[in-house]
Amino acid sequence: MFLGNGYTDSLTCFYCGVTIIKCNGDFDPWEVHAEMSKTCNYLFLKKGKSFCDRANDVESDEIKSNQLKLFKLIAAKKNTLTLKSKMSIQSTKKHFKEIKITKILSDKIEEHLFQKLAPNLLPDNMLCKICYKEVIEVAIVPCGHAIACIDCALSFNYCSMCRMSCSRLIRIHLCVNKENDENLKLKPCTSKISSGDELNPKLCKVCLKEEMLTVFLPCRHVYTCVKCAEETSECLVCREDVYSLIKIYL
Repeated sequence: MFLGNGYTDSLTCFYCGVTIIKCNGDFDPWEVHAEMSKTCNYLFLKKGKSFCDRANDVESDEIKSNQLKLFKLIAAKKNTLTLKSKMSIQSTKKHFKEIKITKILSDKIEEHLFQKLAPNLLPDNMLCKICYKEVIEVAIVPCGHAIACIDCALSFNYCSMCRMSCSRLIRIHLCVNKENDENLKLKPCTSKISSGDELNPKLCKVCLKEEMLTVFLPCRHVYTCVKCAEETSECLVCREDVYSLIKIYL
């Protein structure tokens, strides 16, 4: 969120305080922000690290290397990495030697991840529990609670659900709107649900039985329960390979 004073062509980031001067018609405040303030957490959560890296001309090989570090770390921990005895990051059945992070993959993930959902089309239990205006957009590390939008989550020192210290935030994308549901190539469902029944929007989009509880890495889409996630090797939304899972709590 940028704030203007109404008198000059300048914008100020509400979070880090950097001020940007508008230069021309092709002016992109996000790109200029990434160049001037590389460590702004609000920028990272809104636009993604790969966007910031490209704005600062970071070599693509270095970007790929950074994205592979997490997966290799998980593999070294016998396929399950635990953060502060709370959040578990589990590898999938994909072989780690097959991992290839390409620019096309990064761009596709970013395109899907940062699509804006319309809050007025979402049920209350999918909205930020602080402001009830925006969709839930982040999960808290290490407790895994996903309860807030970006703006509200950045004010947290402690999780408002469990009071555990908030060490960092993970940007996630809840697949709950009608467009994303139509894009999902759902597996055959054996649950006895009539077409007239109102479905809980938190239900797994694959089995329609359990609640959504997992984040896929690297794409960070959320639409499955733990059991279905463990059987998934390719994200059904963006069609990219899934190498790790994080359990969250909505």
